[in-house]
Amino acid sequence: PPTTKEGTFLAELFNKNKGPKEERPMACPPSSPSPFHAGEWELQEKAGVREATETLGRKVIRSSMPLQHRAFYESLSFAIVATPGPTCSFFRGTLRCPDAVTLELAGGAVPTPDLAEGSRIGLLGVDLVARRRNRLSGTVLSLDPLTLKVDQSFGNCPQYIQRRKLKGGEATEVVEAPSSFVSFDSSDFVKRVIEGADTFFLASLAPGSATNLGADASHRGGRPGFVLVESDTELVVPEFAGNGHFNSLGNFLVNPGASLLFVDFDSGAGLSLSGTVEVVADPQEQQQQRGEEEQKKLGDELFPYFAGAERYWRFTLRQGQKFAPGTFGRCWEKTSSEFVSPNSLLAGTWPEARDARRAAEVSWQQFRVSKVVRESSVITSFYLEGPVGAFKAGQFLTVKVPTEKRKPSVRTYTCSVAPNEGFYRISVKKEKNASKWLHENLKAPGAFLEVKAPPRGDFYLDAGTRKSPPAVLLGGGVGVTPLISMLRHVVREGTRTRWNVRRVVFVHVSHDADQRAFFQETTDLKAKSPPGSVSVTSILSSIEGRLDKAKLQKILSPLDDDDDSDYEVYVCGPSSFVQASYDLVRSLGVDDQKIHAESFGPATLRRDNTSKEEAPPMASQAVTVRFTKSQVDALWTPTQKPPTLLELAEAEGLEPDYGCRLGSCGTCRTKITRGAVTYSDNRLCLKNDDIEDTCLLCQAFPKADVDVIDLDL
Repeated sequence: PPTTKEGTFLAELFNKNKGPKEERPMACPPSSPSPFHAGEWELQEKAGVREATETLGRKVIRSSMPLQHRAFYESLSFAIVATPGPTCSFFRGTLRCPDAVTLELAGGAVPTPDLAEGSRIGLLGVDLVARRRNRLSGTVLSLDPLTLKVDQSFGNCPQYIQRRKLKGGEATEVVEAPSSFVSFDSSDFVKRVIEGADTFFLASLAPGSATNLGADASHRGGRPGFVLVESDTELVVPEFAGNGHFNSLGNFLVNPGASLLFVDFDSGAGLSLSGTVEVVADPQEQQQQRGEEEQKKLGDELFPYFAGAERYWRFTLRQGQKFAPGTFGRCWEKTSSEFVSPNSLLAGTWPEARDARRAAEVSWQQFRVSKVVRESSVITSFYLEGPVGAFKAGQFLTVKVPTEKRKPSVRTYTCSVAPNEGFYRISVKKEKNASKWLHENLKAPGAFLEVKAPPRGDFYLDAGTRKSPPAVLLGGGVGVTPLISMLRHVVREGTRTRWNVRRVVFVHVSHDADQRAFFQETTDLKAKSPPGSVSVTSILSSIEGRLDKAKLQKILSPLDDDDDSDYEVYVCGPSSFVQASYDLVRSLGVDDQKIHAESFGPATLRRDNTSKEEAPPMASQAVTVRFTKSQVDALWTPTQKPPTLLELAEAEGLEPDYGCRLGSCGTCRTKITRGAVTYSDNRLCLKNDDIEDTCLLCQAFPKADVDVIDLDL
């Protein structure tokens, strides 16, 4: 909303002119040159937004300032100016807009020697309190006062702006001259300001006289730690989802010169850095192009673990200047409890990326139970604090549960939060043994659990975008847990990328309202999403009956109406629910390859479109199975429903470690010292071909023509 000063300006302007007399002309009608140059085009093309950005840019990038922009600039007490060095300067004074194409900067100075009449400069006006910013580029008409003719004027989104207010009227007199440095190790102050920054400003330059060229002033923000001091002369800066213009990075492609301005908001001191930039527009491509023997830099190694970053750039210092306290104002205050931008909260930091890299190797680690939340009459969530590594939405953790037995029970539980939330959460249904122990013994925070992390598994969902096929999530009972992770991930990523949310249909079937978990959470997630992008349906089978064809067709009808019928289906729950849901979805004509399923319990899904290549047959005669470590011999027989080797071991009183019982987690993998095994699903055979002399007990059967199997168990 306009400030009081803006409102007064607009009222006076409308009273004077009796309202706008004609529509504002577009800066770039279809017949005129593009508002973007070759460097911006290249990055837009790489990001797959070239056509959309060109269309939008021609609508929003104008050759004059609309009334709202003029009111905004006149309400500001400071601005960021980019001059042709490029040099990034902090201007504190008065901004005046005598007409729609002229901007004057009075009452202050732009401390740069590279300015002359005819220079093409950029200006960023930013209201940190209101999280508003507008940009323009223009041509210098005169130097005293500095007066610009506007060439391009456009608004920017409020993302990554931390709320602050500069108090005090007049600029502070600073007698002390800035000191120069050529290394970030020159003083503790320099590194502290950069590594603790949540905001900085930058100037870039695309040389030339055309209206789509010249200097540009911009802003970058994140949480403290989002700028990496990689060496004594190099910084690495992540790029988050933005407006798709790529103004700064596009300039860097055609001219690597850059100027960065860091303000220490606690003291009003600051740093001005000049140097060059290398843009890493496609990190994966760069990693592939690097030779195996080429030394990786720290930023290259950490970037894959940086949450929310899409690309990055490396700044190499040529020279820096350190400004004394008060240079940029003496009193900046945080204005609210919502000081940090919501977008910043969804993105990572380099210290977090370093921790995630350390946690990436799967191993048993200690996690503290930080919170316990009862989700329903049968499901409780346990929040886990510890070294959180990267994972995919829907994957599971393997947990050692210290029950009353001789040794801990090893179980797998889905991580029911999205990746990059900074913690794990397992949501467990109370049944018997391990889950019962968790419910009855972990009623308050403080205990520790041994967890094999980060999460693993083949049942997961990519967040996608609006252009991705819709995702239909069908959950039965506690099978909702991976689907909650998927829904949270889609909504978080969609929010982070400016509401670019993949369409999701979420269906949860529970016995009754008491057993229904996450109802409020799914309702809130739907409310946070753009209208029509997420639908949530809760079915209470004791009242409404089971999920049947008529119910599902009604739930999916909006997808068919919008010609979004090419969807992917994710099903999870008890074996009977998964099989029934699979058959139901297939009856609607969904291709088998687009149905992803995970069930709880020993039974496996029977697909009607199995691999053309059949798995090697299992034995048709009795086979002796020797569990050599336990000195137990058992006879496996090919009954109508033959037991897996895990079930055979359990029938003999043995307690092998297991987790999912689906062949996914690998917990039950055991060494074979004699004989051979097969699996009912050839996909498991192919998946385990490369792991010689071992088998997954939970899905393994004796192979045909084998008389004896020796297992190291």
